[in-house]
Amino acid sequence: MPSIKLSQRGQEQTVALDKDEVLIGRGADCDIQLVGNSISRRHARLWRDGAGWRVADLGSRNGTRVNDLPGTDKLLEDGDRIHLPDTVLSFVDERAPRTAPSPLVDAPVDPATRTMFRTAVDFAALASAQPRGPAADPAASERLQRLVRVVSGAARAVLSSRSLDEVFQRMLDLVFEHLPVQRGFVMLREPAGRELVTKCSRHGGGSGGNLTFSRTIAEQVCRDRVGVLTLDAQADDRFARGESILALGIRSAMAAPVWHGDTVEGLICVDNSQRSRAFDEFDLDLLSALGNHLAVALEQARLQQVALEKEKLDRELSVAREIQMGVLPRSMPPVAGYDLAGTSRPAEQTGGDIYDLVPLDDSRLILLLGDATGHGVGPALSVTQVRSMLRIALRLGADLDAAFVQINNQLCQDLADNRFVTAFLGVLDRRTHELRYHAGGQGPLLHFHAASGECEWRKATTLPLGLIEASAASATHTLRLEPGDVVGLITDGVFEYENPQGEQFQLERAGRVVESHQAEPMARLVELLLQAVCEFGGTAPQNDDITIVLVRRLPD
Repeated sequence: MPSIKLSQRGQEQTVALDKDEVLIGRGADCDIQLVGNSISRRHARLWRDGAGWRVADLGSRNGTRVNDLPGTDKLLEDGDRIHLPDTVLSFVDERAPRTAPSPLVDAPVDPATRTMFRTAVDFAALASAQPRGPAADPAASERLQRLVRVVSGAARAVLSSRSLDEVFQRMLDLVFEHLPVQRGFVMLREPAGRELVTKCSRHGGGSGGNLTFSRTIAEQVCRDRVGVLTLDAQADDRFARGESILALGIRSAMAAPVWHGDTVEGLICVDNSQRSRAFDEFDLDLLSALGNHLAVALEQARLQQVALEKEKLDRELSVAREIQMGVLPRSMPPVAGYDLAGTSRPAEQTGGDIYDLVPLDDSRLILLLGDATGHGVGPALSVTQVRSMLRIALRLGADLDAAFVQINNQLCQDLADNRFVTAFLGVLDRRTHELRYHAGGQGPLLHFHAASGECEWRKATTLPLGLIEASAASATHTLRLEPGDVVGLITDGVFEYENPQGEQFQLERAGRVVESHQAEPMARLVELLLQAVCEFGGTAPQNDDITIVLVRRLPD
């Protein structure tokens, strides 16, 4: 005979269902009388019809649930649990319909726990399998249609959702629509500690709640890339360690990895407590398909985040480029008897080269050419710092030697041990036509002699800036410009520019351009030098910053 088992005030009770209708509540006229203010006088009723015993709530204040689902006209099965406030009643009827064991033949089943494990390789094989022939049975056709609906719905969720949270919610929508579930979870590994964290959960059709799942099973799914299905979670100790699984009478549970390639990002898991709606092997396949699409969504979100970060970086670099290019001379300062021109082309959005020309008085002009190791944001900051320090030193009245020493010593304190700046710093005097200079690692310096029509290449005069602190500057070097002479400050991005065959432009080619076009305006000669470099390089990319400053003493 069917019966109800319950525990009240520490006492176990069994109430035989020996009449067609049984009332439950705290009223004196109830067949099963319960205590507690949260129980209504007439809370719920059980009644028998041709199919079996049913339960329904009688409009109680706090509601009735069966296996944690709303209890409105539910047909009861053996083992079902009727949840009332602070009380759980178990329905016992060995004659009630029981779910036949599922024939799980394609994956290993633990006979003691009736738990099946399916590997990621199995899932991949299933995903590539195609139905063969027109004689497929109706059940197989129906399963295929279900799979198509689930997969297409998952694809739409991935493509149209505006956030990962929305993807999670829509995946659980599909779970509850196509699978007989009571609870659903999406858990992902946190990047830092790789701990599994619940990102989305649903309980009895609603979201949220303090829900738990077997940590042992979850970790095994992620570690071994296996899907898990159990027909009796109560009998499998790995599931039963979860308190909510015991309390809710969970019978059937599944978990599938959220995996893409060799990476497992987390898992999606579901369960229910209804014997007649136990999961089967095909349900696990559907859950695995959703897990794959979740992984695609995660990868898509990651790629989108990378794109957004790159876009942000590009904007920041664009601003940095504007700032750096903004400190370059907008025009050449006028120097009587001389023609000057300069340009700088970074290999990336920002570069490690810089140049500056600063009039000291009516007759003297400071020339700076700097080249920091590497190219990009770091070197750009270094050479911009050199320019700023030079300008400040000049404002404070420092001469050529003092400015060179102080800039060097400050860079020694500021730069990392593997960083330095090669720099040319000189003073051109238009009255004497002499150029006094320090070339800290910057060279060779081009000096075209108009009288002979040949180029002279001068080496660096001292170490690069930022390597070793100095108490005094080394001896300055001086060159004299005769009428028609040209001095070229050129960074190694010109000389070392490589063509597709790996050959470098080198000094000789640069010298021939100057020798051939020395009578042109210096702005035009700069263009011709760049043109020659680009033609030589062909399709090869520019791998280093290019800066050119040309100074010509006009013929008398």
